[in-house]
Amino acid sequence: MADWRPLISRRDDGFPRIMGVLNITPDSFYANSRLSSVEETLEIATKMIDNGADWLDIGGESTRPGAKTIDSNEEIARIIYTCNPRC
Repeated sequence: MADWRPLISRRDDGFPRIMGVLNITPDSFYANSRLSSVEETLEIATKMIDNGADWLDIGGESTRPGAKTIDSNEEIARIIYTCNPRC
């Protein structure tokens, strides 16, 4: 099992770690957080990192109440370009 302690511990400067959240779903709970283009997603991800995000949570499946479940292939297809923009 992975050791998550380094990620959840405070930064060396004493401040808490910061997670950026990217919703790569067409039906995210909060409509204004939905990202649909590679350019927009990478721009937002870069801004999050530049503003201090320690890691990014990249969501490819909506967890809002009533959301349709998708298979893992569709979820991967939605998020893979955020991990490797050359895909």
